[in-house]
Amino acid sequence: MSTIDVSVGGRAGLARDIAEGVRLHLPLHLIAAVTWIAGLLLAWRFSIPADFFQIIAALRVLATLLVLFMLVAALATVVKCAVKTRPESLACEVAAMLRRRFLSPRVTINLVNVIVAMALFHHGYLQIKRAIPFLNPFAWDKAFAVLDRIVHFGYQPFELLASVLPMPFATFIIANVYISWFMVMLGCWVAFGALLTNDALRVRFILAFMLTWLLGSGVLGTVFSSVGPCFYERFLGDPGPYQPLMNSLAAANVQWHISAFAIQEVLWQSYVTGGGKVGGISAMPSMHVASAVLFALAGMRVDRRLGWLLWAYAFVIFLGSVHLAWHYAIDGYAGAGLALLFWVIAGYIVSWSGARRPISVLVK
Repeated sequence: MSTIDVSVGGRAGLARDIAEGVRLHLPLHLIAAVTWIAGLLLAWRFSIPADFFQIIAALRVLATLLVLFMLVAALATVVKCAVKTRPESLACEVAAMLRRRFLSPRVTINLVNVIVAMALFHHGYLQIKRAIPFLNPFAWDKAFAVLDRIVHFGYQPFELLASVLPMPFATFIIANVYISWFMVMLGCWVAFGALLTNDALRVRFILAFMLTWLLGSGVLGTVFSSVGPCFYERFLGDPGPYQPLMNSLAAANVQWHISAFAIQEVLWQSYVTGGGKVGGISAMPSMHVASAVLFALAGMRVDRRLGWLLWAYAFVIFLGSVHLAWHYAIDGYAGAGLALLFWVIAGYIVSWSGARRPISVLVK
């Protein structure tokens, strides 16, 4: 049974609840541990600074985001009470909602397990990503540029997009949607990974996310190591087919601040110096696209309207990955395919682990 009976009082009942929570999230903890240990070993092997403060930073960011979720939920409750229910005590209504949706033992156990697992996984993954050029120096960019042209009938994908996306305002809009991906990802971690009442979907989402990033980016990203169009000339000494794209982005940046330009420079400096806030270059597969597809897959199970909105978001992220020179189009195709594959695999693992049923104390 995978039921947490939070009605049992006392320390013994709480201990059983915690133990059951750990068991439900065991696949996540195992993958997080493997990723973290592998990342630390690679950091030690290649003298990569393993900044352990990143773990604290990740915990702080997730905790802050949770507080923001609580504030939004409280505001929504206030509006609902003012418009519809009009309770005798607004404060009591808001407090009851917060206890039910965020502060119950069941939700607290979920939050602790997911946040700890994701913080360790994130730290380990960053070390693995930084180790990619040591394990397998970037060597696939020329092949991917050729493959992109073959797949798209003799055209580079950015050439096809340039014919339908007017410059530079469209670039500005797409760049801002693209940069929102990080906050959307954090929100989905909390909303889909910790606050859902359906254990199977909740664990499946985080498990698919971990598998996609570890095996997709960590393993396949090492095997097919590449830097992407934005760094093509810096690594190969030749702009190849991407000079028109980079010129167009530079022209757009003169009129509108294109955030990708600044971020690409920060990423490059972090790579050159081996430090900085952002680290690791890896184009194949696109984790932006892969993650956005996972958001949509989970969203469709929560609410179809939300799901379709997230599918539209994933499509814009794919367009941005090409149009902003971050990725080859085939990086996005590979990322989407891997997300679908690991979503299916995660479903089987969750079913096998016994988390098919929602736990008994549901958030009403």
